[in-house]
Amino acid sequence: INKEAMHNAIWFGFGEVDCNLIPSNHWAYDPVTCPKRDVDAAKSLLKEAGFDSSNPLEIKYFPEPGAMFQKIGEVLKQNLAEADVDMQVVVVDSPTWLDKVWFGVECSSGGHAGICKEYDLGDAWYTRTPDPDGLMQSVLRAKTDTSGWGGNNGMRYRNQRIEDLFDLGKGATDRQERKGYYKEIIDIVVNQDVPLIKIQSMPRFYGVSDRVQNAHVSPKGYWNSRDYTFVPQ
Repeated sequence: INKEAMHNAIWFGFGEVDCNLIPSNHWAYDPVTCPKRDVDAAKSLLKEAGFDSSNPLEIKYFPEPGAMFQKIGEVLKQNLAEADVDMQVVVVDSPTWLDKVWFGVECSSGGHAGICKEYDLGDAWYTRTPDPDGLMQSVLRAKTDTSGWGGNNGMRYRNQRIEDLFDLGKGATDRQERKGYYKEIIDIVVNQDVPLIKIQSMPRFYGVSDRVQNAHVSPKGYWNSRDYTFVPQ
């Protein structure tokens, strides 16, 4: 994936390209080695698996409804085509996307607890809590090894070491100790299992009239619409 191309074409250079699930201005941020884009290496690995330009790997991408996500699909399709991967972009409405991508569809065999997926790639964007546990745990944890996919774990992903590290992180009070646990989580996700690929951190902008008083943005990045007052002209 050419993250820089997406960064410039979709977000016009705003935000920060990184593989780290923790933003660089967060106290728990600790740099990890990010994979480098290497189309030749990708082709070589695909060839070992029996795929090449005459027999391309065919996958389906279900973008979240919305112009931005369809633009991601366009860039992603071009990126993968360079490695002889034939990606089909399947555009559906919101209820269908939630059913097929986020919650999964039931099937008689395969998958976890009878849950199958009709797609190979999906997308998501998260506005998380300030603590590193809340930042990642709902995305990467599962209740059991065969069922109970909850939160934002659309990948149906489970790794027992990840489960243990999250518990260790919540049980520690020293920030430096906690940073080590979360860094290991990120290294496993980014460089070993790869259940997801982070494209970038996205900034959020708010424009507010000076007639709006007591307005603020919550620590999660959401506009707080409960406490503000409006001063009429």
